[in-house]
Amino acid sequence: MIISGTPFFPRIVLRSFRYSFCIEEAEVSWGEETSFNPKTSNPVAEHGTCFGIAVFGFNGSTWKVEVREEPGGTWHFSATPSAAQTGVTMALIFDAPDWKESHELFMPGLIYRSNRFDLEAQDYPPVPKAPRLGLHEPPRITDIPRLKKEPGDSCIQVLAGALTSPQAAWWDPAGRQGWIVGAEPFSNGRQTGFVFREPAERTSATLEVETPGMRQGTRYTMCSTNTRSDDRAANLSAGESLSLRVRFHPFSCPEVSSLFNELFDNRGALVPEPILHDELPFDAAREILGRKYQACNWNEEYGFYAIGDGNHWCASWQAGWVGGLMNTQPLLEWGDAGTRDRVRRTFDFVFAGDGIGKAGFFEPCFHRGTWFGDGLDRNPQWPNPQFERSEYAMTRKSADVLYFVLRQFDLWKKIDPGFEIPSAWREGARRCADAFVSLWQRTGQIGQFVHRETGEVIYGGTASAGILPAGLVLAADYFDNERYLEEAGQIGDYFYENFTRAGLTNGGPGEILQSPDSESSAGLAEAFIVLWERTQEHKWLQRAVEAARQLATWQISYDFEFPASSEFGRLGIRSAGGIFASPQNGHGAPGICTLSGNVYLKLYRATGDARYLTLLRHLAHNLTQYLSRKDRQIYSICGRQLPEGWMCERLNTGDWDDNVGGVFYGSCWCEVSLMLTIQEIPGIYIRRGPEPLLVCFDHVRATLDGVGHSLVLENPTSFEAEVSILVDDCPASPLGQNAIWNAPRVRIPAGESVHFPLPPTQV
Repeated sequence: MIISGTPFFPRIVLRSFRYSFCIEEAEVSWGEETSFNPKTSNPVAEHGTCFGIAVFGFNGSTWKVEVREEPGGTWHFSATPSAAQTGVTMALIFDAPDWKESHELFMPGLIYRSNRFDLEAQDYPPVPKAPRLGLHEPPRITDIPRLKKEPGDSCIQVLAGALTSPQAAWWDPAGRQGWIVGAEPFSNGRQTGFVFREPAERTSATLEVETPGMRQGTRYTMCSTNTRSDDRAANLSAGESLSLRVRFHPFSCPEVSSLFNELFDNRGALVPEPILHDELPFDAAREILGRKYQACNWNEEYGFYAIGDGNHWCASWQAGWVGGLMNTQPLLEWGDAGTRDRVRRTFDFVFAGDGIGKAGFFEPCFHRGTWFGDGLDRNPQWPNPQFERSEYAMTRKSADVLYFVLRQFDLWKKIDPGFEIPSAWREGARRCADAFVSLWQRTGQIGQFVHRETGEVIYGGTASAGILPAGLVLAADYFDNERYLEEAGQIGDYFYENFTRAGLTNGGPGEILQSPDSESSAGLAEAFIVLWERTQEHKWLQRAVEAARQLATWQISYDFEFPASSEFGRLGIRSAGGIFASPQNGHGAPGICTLSGNVYLKLYRATGDARYLTLLRHLAHNLTQYLSRKDRQIYSICGRQLPEGWMCERLNTGDWDDNVGGVFYGSCWCEVSLMLTIQEIPGIYIRRGPEPLLVCFDHVRATLDGVGHSLVLENPTSFEAEVSILVDDCPASPLGQNAIWNAPRVRIPAGESVHFPLPPTQV
């Protein structure tokens, strides 16, 4: 049947459960005695009118099932019993039209390209291991939610909190058609469930959207889909309803980018509009982080800024990825002479010490006097011999460091024009750039892991080092060598054709095998926008748009309803803007690992699409709420207070680690994301012109006066704020690197307002 342009309509099923197992179900029957017969088309004259009602018996009660069409292509389904009910749900079952194995399933933040990859069951933390190593091995995943590549039935069953937006989509490449089914994440305080079933013959499939969501029998926890489910169905009083709003949207989909465009256009459907609260200004967070870094992260014995408290190997030194020689960038800009001296010593620790391996790539890890690789063999909690892979070096780490080191060379000269970049630093950066160029020329790819000593690829075929072209662009300018720019373009073409265009970016983190992930998406978006700013070739702008729209699927689109008993429920944490890492590590995090997200600002300036500013505002504004501080302490699941200035990476909207709305005791990379955000994102952005635009990313409020010559700034928080302001008269010109390092700043006392005269318009 066809309803309002929709080529399929759900079957409505009521179910009765004992524990997490269905013991009875009945499909709603639309007979002649009901007010609607679904076998015929019966268009609705007005939105909001009743479309169909069925009354029938189920589970010892008479049920009234009602369907209404609402504005915006939304349908409201409700089921109301005449007597009290125990353990019941309502499921809407969509039959996927003409399903084939070649069709691809997407669920934002969880399922990409159906997650139909080779399975390699490993406990956490997994690493690629022999005998399946090499340049051309296919991607592998641990036991995560997926449609099986191996024979057998497939079933993906998740609650809405496991997704960044409560949606499921699938794409028929041959038929050039796509479908999106979206639902409200909660109904009457109950979390919605999504179940996708594909039988072994793979000639049919169904999507179930259920309230409340019930994962029957098993659920996902770290690296396992076979943990016992403890979900419980609804208990209803007589007259209390099960209800759910759903939107189903078919569209023409000639390629996978069309699917991501539709997901981008519909990411806010049926979710509550996020509400941003002004609480801790960027500058106040900067001061807290600055004190914490000097007291906690500085390693005097070896002379470097650690990425955490330094008490164990993964919180000591890691190049790139989680902060090594990335955390120094904001410290360089903010710091006094003593802090800058420590930044210099950190550079010397790497470049004048043993921080670059024989192959020219940066050494991955250091702890207590020893450099070692990415094999995870230095953690006494993980002594399994399969992890003794100290020769591994993740390419993403060296790509990150190359990019950030060259950005800091630029920043250092802006801050102190008389500072001479030491030759060891320059030559170290050049060695790394040359090592990547050599790797590319030898293999035609970059790989995920290379050998620390030889530089040969241990495992290939991912977008782990997707940010690399950005570093090579900066190398071309810094070393005045166009060869690096040519190689950056060729490598960018490779990453685009094999990953962004294919709708799969994977392998960014070092402990997820080759699972899809957000970090490689962010790196690719950064690379493409830097290539566009340098070359002004339109293809790079279009590719940056595609990569950013894929990244947006990893960003939480609404404020999750945390349990009142959870730590985030107690604190009133707002989840919008958080970034999911990967399907394996099934949590959101406070920020992109490890970037500020200023690619969104650059894309707005280039395209005029204000939705990028909305993404950036949710991402940047909400970051400071995860910072533990004296007046607002955050407690871990074990009851320990996170010290002032600590941030944990967990933004758990799902129960993959049995800690919804909770954190562990740790100091994490997201502190670096917050530092970069404060450094790179203006507190207030103003675009002047015929249609002026003003956006507050910081925790202040601002309005333009009547003629647009000055700002009225209000600080509603209990902290003094110093706010950076970017007045943008030339959106056609690239921002480039370190764009707001000398932007005007205005200090606003807590609870007060000030006027700030804007500079004259630039021509």
